[in-house]
Amino acid sequence: MKLTRAEKIWLAAVIIFYACYNLPFVPAYGHAKATLIHGLITLIPLWISVYIGLVKICRIYRLRDPQAQKSSPGAETPPETDTKTSLSSQTTAGEITKEDTSC
Repeated sequence: MKLTRAEKIWLAAVIIFYACYNLPFVPAYGHAKATLIHGLITLIPLWISVYIGLVKICRIYRLRDPQAQKSSPGAETPPETDTKTSLSSQTTAGEITKEDTSC
């Protein structure tokens, strides 16, 4: 699978902000002001880049609607399953019987 330009930019941004956030000894231990500045510079942009990237990537790769696939005339039907081993054929109203759980 080839990465798109949006995925490459998203990956680079997340890696850069994650690496900056995890620098050892930055900020110095015990300094509240330095911790807040460090969080503003690294953690918030990391969250923003992750969520904006997720939205953009989800727009590129939309999930397929299973109902639309089944109703389309060219769609292949799945092979029939054996009724003895199929859990859905043995259950009624979503209940599992003792016969279903035995091996």
